[in-house]
Amino acid sequence: MNDEGMWIILRKRRKMELIYTDIWYFKDRWDTLSSTHKGELNSFRQLLRDLPQTYDDPAIAIQNIPLREEWF
Repeated sequence: MNDEGMWIILRKRRKMELIYTDIWYFKDRWDTLSSTHKGELNSFRQLLRDLPQTYDDPAIAIQNIPLREEWF
């Protein structure tokens, strides 16, 4: 697969991970999180958003997609 196709795969996977964690930003859920959990969630999402700027090679970016914490 070419780089363009790999970037598309990365974007789709990243989008799914962001959608999966969006629910934690609803006020009723966000207010129940500890400051540690809020930090973990925000860091995870920031790492996802930074992938294209962090890696020049889409295959390496895909290999480095961060893993979700068990609680989210």
